[in-house]
Amino acid sequence: MLSYYSVLQDGITHPTDTALRDFSAKCLHEFVVWSVKQDSPVNVKAIMKQIFSLCLHPSPSKRLGEFFCLQEFSLYWKRR
Repeated sequence: MLSYYSVLQDGITHPTDTALRDFSAKCLHEFVVWSVKQDSPVNVKAIMKQIFSLCLHPSPSKRLGEFFCLQEFSLYWKRR
């Protein structure tokens, strides 16, 4: 789980490639939805903890990438 998340985090926080950030956020969203369906709250809790910690990061690209993740999650929860 951690290697999958670290690859997606690198994509989400990419400083210049906006399409990669968007796609990585969607992939992370799908992974979280799958983890919820598999009844694996540990994965979801660890991912959300990482996202919230990067929301306070000094780098603007990391904060923006994590914003895209939270936006994907909020759109999903509004649809449910």
